[in-house]
Amino acid sequence: YQGQLTQTAIQEKINLAQTVKETISSTVWRFRVAGVPGIEDIFISEVAKFPDVVFLRIVDLQGFVRRSSLRAEVGRILKDDDIRKAITFQETIDKEASHNGEKIKLIIYPAPGDTVIQVGFSLKNIREMINKTNRQSAILGSGILILAISFLYFALRSIINPIKKLTIACKEISKGNLNLKIDIRSKTEIGELAATFNQMAEDLKESRLALEEAKTVLEIKVQARTRELKYLAENLDQQVKEKTKEIKERMSELERFQKLAVG
Repeated sequence: YQGQLTQTAIQEKINLAQTVKETISSTVWRFRVAGVPGIEDIFISEVAKFPDVVFLRIVDLQGFVRRSSLRAEVGRILKDDDIRKAITFQETIDKEASHNGEKIKLIIYPAPGDTVIQVGFSLKNIREMINKTNRQSAILGSGILILAISFLYFALRSIINPIKKLTIACKEISKGNLNLKIDIRSKTEIGELAATFNQMAEDLKESRLALEEAKTVLEIKVQARTRELKYLAENLDQQVKEKTKEIKERMSELERFQKLAVG
């Protein structure tokens, strides 16, 4: 029974790492969202808010911690040969580890750009659940297990669903839909990010309107200048004709004068 719960927890954390990978490697994230200052740190911190998750890291091939839900870890170098193994063979590794003297489980999941996503989580909750289940009847134990799994499921949805909304909104923005508003009323960093995103969309909309207005003004100026140049060209042509006529008349007078002088 304990082994089954442990495998379930491991699979949940693998799914969590996969969700993080798909989010940060998406085109919308890399070209639209990732440019917002601090967004990656906020994202990692929010996703790591599971009851049993100890940390969530993004580590490169050299063991350098690029992002972590534990801010103090960023910039550290980890010595773990399994990081290179996971990147080289593109396989997921789960193993025993320790954190601050506590034994934990560690998931190493390959990610883009020669990096891995590490999810460290405690089995303490699982052990407590098993002890409690052993003290109670099988029916009560089953009910607790269902409640625990439901809690984990809804906790996951409460974190991932706002991220999915942001991803969909970014796709709409890329299509030119600047009237989109994200309805996320959370008071966490995700809610602040949604408010920032809405403000960004509004600023883009105002910039587009200003650009269209400037374009219209420029077109009007170009049309006016074109008419002016056309008028000047017509006048110049008329002046050339008049000058040509005047020159011909004077040449005729010179010819008559020459004939009179010779005669």
